[in-house]
Amino acid sequence: MVSRPPIVLAIGGSDPTAGAGVQGDLRTIGQLGAYGVCALTSVTVQDTCGLSTRQDVAAELLTAQLTALAGDLRIATVKAGMLGSRANVEAVARFLDRPPPASPSSSTRSSPPPPAGRSSMQTPPPPSSPSCCRAPPSSPPTCPRRCC
Repeated sequence: MVSRPPIVLAIGGSDPTAGAGVQGDLRTIGQLGAYGVCALTSVTVQDTCGLSTRQDVAAELLTAQLTALAGDLRIATVKAGMLGSRANVEAVARFLDRPPPASPSSSTRSSPPPPAGRSSMQTPPPPSSPSCCRAPPSSPPTCPRRCC
């Protein structure tokens, strides 16, 4: 039988620069040998200089994302980041406290997926950079961004 990497669900906000948020989480999860999936709690408008604005996802939409993922995948653990609102905190708490699905969606599985549980994965802090420039580590040494 082929060994599959564990599936880690990252719940959090979006960072379009990919230096943090679920984009950063997914990169880290992959580097650690797991398969990352995500549910968004907030969409942000930001660049490497900072956050301009954000819009939190409605708790109903977050719940729908979580339900869809849990019904389809064997989630080994959950990493939660920025949840954005009290309603989203409550939605995630309900999701983590739920019983496992009665039956998996795929007929090839021999047992139902385990509950997500309350275990978590720590995202390492970003490398040090000047406070105005949060360029991803893979950026060229001479940062062309206006804020650097």
